Amino acid sequence: MEEKEKIALSNLQKISNLIHKGCTDYIFLGLLLKESEYWFRDLPGRNYKDIYDFAKNELNLCRTNVKYYIGVQKRFGQGMQLKNEYKDYLFSQLREMYNLKDEQLKLCNPQMSVASIKALKKTGKKTDKEKLDDYVGKQKEVYFKNDTERASFLADYKNWQLFHSIPELTLKFYKAMLTNGCWIVATESEVVQTWKDNSIVYNVKYTLMSNSDICRYSYGSSSITSICDYLRADQVGYLRI
Repeated sequence: MEEKEKIALSNLQKISNLIHKGCTDYIFLGLLLKESEYWFRDLPGRNYKDIYDFAKNELNLCRTNVKYYIGVQKRFGQGMQLKNEYKDYLFSQLREMYNLKDEQLKLCNPQMSVASIKALKKTGKKTDKEKLDDYVGKQKEVYFKNDTERASFLADYKNWQLFHSIPELTLKFYKAMLTNGCWIVATESEVVQTWKDNSIVYNVKYTLMSNSDICRYSYGSSSITSICDYLRADQVGYLRI
């Protein structure tokens, strides 16, 4: 047996073992599948037309799953590891995100449902950045005089832009654009107090988003204080129509 055939069979066995053991390391699996493009034709006695034909017959993986594994590894992997900024995401989220445009990707966060990410993929002809520019272009800059105004602004999130909702999960997402190019997303969920009187209360989580990092704050006096500190630091204001 030729050396190339031995290497190909060894690589095939390595991937097969991972899959049969219920491998959860999808980045490593994606890397191995991507690299199989260079050796699957060396398998003795086989004649597969492409990597999808190979994966189906040798690994029982459908074309869609092969695309997911390789696509996620290419977009979010760094060799055998997941990039740090995506470690809070699930594979079910990343497989919907890997072919998003850069502008769309910046709108994602680990709290988003798969349904929300799919909805983001179905945007119209304009890119999310163009839509954002249109929205921002109609607004005026407003700056805060003190922390009381900053806290009131956060508590008044229902008057921000409602940009998405998931009725079946009683979730609403409100967005406020800041003057420094960042934005705050307020995620509101309904909670029915059945133990009391079936009244509805609202839980809110704030997500401060930028092009370079994501910081999370939960609703409450300490979190509002933290965001107020951020808004105060460089005298950041917000954009209002």
